[in-house]
Amino acid sequence: MSLDGYRGSKVDTNWWLEQIKHGEEFRKKFAYEQQWQTWRSYYRGNWADDIMPLNLFYTYMRTIVPRIYFRDPTISISPTKPGLENMMFARIMERIDTKLLKNMKFKRVMKSTVQDAFLLGTGIAKLGFGGFYSPTIMDDYPGAPTDNRGFEVEHHNTESMMPWVAKTNPGNFVVPYGTKWLDHSRWVAEKIVRPISDIQRDPRFTNTAGLKSFDVDGSRMAAGSIVRPIKVANLYEIRDTYTGKVFVLAPDHSKDNKLIYEGADLFLTSYGGFPYFLNTFNEDDEAVWGLPDSKILEYYQLEINEIKTQIQRHRRLSLVKILIKDKAMSESEAEKLVSEDVGAVAFIRGQGDIRSNVLYTNSTIPRELFVAADTLMQDTRESLGFSRNEFGEFNSRSGDTTATEANIVKMASEIRIDERRDGLADSVVDFVKMMHGVVLDNWGDEQVVDLIGPGGVQVWLRVRGESLRKNKFSIKVDPDTAIPETRASREQRAIQLYQFLSANPLIDPIKLTQYLLHEMKGPQFDDIMKMLPGVNGAGDRPIEVSDFGNMLQQSISNAGAQNVSLPNAMPQG
Repeated sequence: MSLDGYRGSKVDTNWWLEQIKHGEEFRKKFAYEQQWQTWRSYYRGNWADDIMPLNLFYTYMRTIVPRIYFRDPTISISPTKPGLENMMFARIMERIDTKLLKNMKFKRVMKSTVQDAFLLGTGIAKLGFGGFYSPTIMDDYPGAPTDNRGFEVEHHNTESMMPWVAKTNPGNFVVPYGTKWLDHSRWVAEKIVRPISDIQRDPRFTNTAGLKSFDVDGSRMAAGSIVRPIKVANLYEIRDTYTGKVFVLAPDHSKDNKLIYEGADLFLTSYGGFPYFLNTFNEDDEAVWGLPDSKILEYYQLEINEIKTQIQRHRRLSLVKILIKDKAMSESEAEKLVSEDVGAVAFIRGQGDIRSNVLYTNSTIPRELFVAADTLMQDTRESLGFSRNEFGEFNSRSGDTTATEANIVKMASEIRIDERRDGLADSVVDFVKMMHGVVLDNWGDEQVVDLIGPGGVQVWLRVRGESLRKNKFSIKVDPDTAIPETRASREQRAIQLYQFLSANPLIDPIKLTQYLLHEMKGPQFDDIMKMLPGVNGAGDRPIEVSDFGNMLQQSISNAGAQNVSLPNAMPQG
C-alpha cells in the first residue's frame, strides 16, 4: 500500500496540488483572507472622497506593535549544569547569538510579523541557512549559487554557511485542512513567486524548461516605447514529515511532471520540525490561523467613519450663510458682507424692511453625534484593552486620577500586552534553539568570538561548531526581554540591590559589582572593572577555548591566593 502523496517512491504531484487547494480554502475560511485587502486599505488610509475617517487601524497598530516586539532582541543563555566549562560555553553561545541576530536583521522581521499578526491574524517567520531559495540545508550550495557564467541567481543578501530569517506572507503559507497546531501538521507548503529566468539559471532546480509564466501587477517596465513584462512562475515548497522530504512543485508547468526539486529535509530530520514560527495573538479553537484584531476593529472603524462624516456635514451646514432676495443687492455690495473690513456699509435696493431682503442662517452640530463618537471610542478601547491615557490623552473626567486608579488601569492593559509578548517570546526561544542546531552542525570553519573574561579582560576565542556541539544540550535559552521581567527592570533592580547591599560587610563587593555590570545594558560596561590580580589577556590574538579555560583557572587560583573572590559569571556585551 503506497503512502498518500506518492506513487511508489515518486511524488504524486496532482495529489499534493489538490491538498494545497484544500489548505488554501481552509485559510480563506478561518483567516478571513477575502477581507485582507480591505483591511490593508484601511491601514493605508485609502477612503472614498466623501468619507471623513478617523483611522483606527493605523492608530491601534502603531500603538500596539511597538509594545510587543523586542526593541533590543538579544538572548541570555545560562548553563543548566554547574562548572566553568558549561558557563564558558553558555557565554560563547550568547555572544554568537547576539551577533547572528543583529546580522540577520531579526528585529525588523520580528516587527513585521507582529504587524501581520495584528492585521491578518497570523505572523510567520522562517529560518533558513545559506542560500535564500535553498529548500533545505545544502552542502553543495551553502550560499547563493551562481549560473554557468558565474552570475549569482539570487538578489537576497544571505551569507554562505550562515543562518537567515525572513517573513513569510500568511497568504503564501498553507497547512492541511483542519490543522489546529503546527507541530501536529503532516506537511506545510509555501508559495514562492520567482522570475522564470532566475529559476532556469538556478542549478538547484531541474526540469525548468516548461515553466509557464504570468504577469505580476506592477511588474511591467517601460523602456522607451517598448514594454517588457517580467515573466514569473508560481512554485510551492512542500515539507512532508512522513518521509522527511522537501520538494518544489511548479503548478503551471506545461508538462505532467511538475516536480523541479526533491531532497531530504534536514530541518525535519535533524532539527525538530518545520523552520516556520507562527505568532498569533487571538487563538482560534478550530484552526491554526489566529483571529485577526482587524476583524474586531472593522465594525468600529466603519461606525466611527459614519459619525465623523455626519459631523463634517453638519459642520458645513452650521456655517453662517446669507440669503439675499434676487436683485435686492448688487454683487459689489454683497461682497462687503463677507469682507474683512470692519464697519463696512452695504446698500440695499428697494423699499420695506431690510430683513425681508437679507437673511442670515446658521445651525448647530447635534450634541448626540459627539456623545456617540466618545461612546464608540470607549467601546473600541475596551475591546482591545487600552485606556484613553495610553494613547497620550488625559482623562477628561472631572477630578484627579489617583495613583492607585492609574496603576489598576495600567495593570489591566499590561495583562493583555504581556500575553502577546509572552507568545512572541516563545517563538523567539523556539527559533534560537533550532538555529543553534543548524549552526553547530554545519559550521565547519572556525569562528572568532569576542568575550569579556575575568576582571574585564577582553578575549578573542577561536571556536568551531564541533567544539560547541557537545554542549548544545546543556544550555537553556530565554529572550533577554522576556515577560514579565524586561532588561530595563533587571537593570533598575541591580542598581537598587547594589545600593542596598554595598555597605553590608557580609557581601562580597567584587561579586556584587560583577552582578551590577552584568545587568547594565551595553558593552561599554564590560571593561570598566579593574583587572583582577594575575589575569592577563591574549591581546589581539585569538586563543583556543581550552586556553580560555586555563585563564579562568589561573584567575581563580590567583584570586584565592590573595583573598579575592572571583565572580562566578562573566558580563555579557
